[in-house]
Amino acid sequence: DNRETVQQGAQYAYDNRETIQQGAQWANENRETVQQGMEWANNNQETIKQGAMWANDNRETVQQGMEWANNNQDTVKSGMEWANNNPEMARQGANFVSEN
Repeated sequence: DNRETVQQGAQYAYDNRETIQQGAQWANENRETVQQGMEWANNNQETIKQGAMWANDNRETVQQGMEWANNNQDTVKSGMEWANNNPEMARQGANFVSEN
């Protein structure tokens, strides 16, 4: 019986309908990127599983990271724009982090 969870999900969707609408619009405008992301996810299920387990084991760190991102949205946006404009350097940086 998941009625309470469904109720909470419905309330969340209602409370965040504008954000959800913006996300749907972005997904519609970026269908190719969404498709590539879905293919990547399908091809990297083990990596996703390991990431989910890490996040579960490190919930406090995840929470702190989310709070930092929320409090530093301009920095996050700038970083994402930089990564988008410098994909090879971003890839090298991500590889360095994952290896260390």
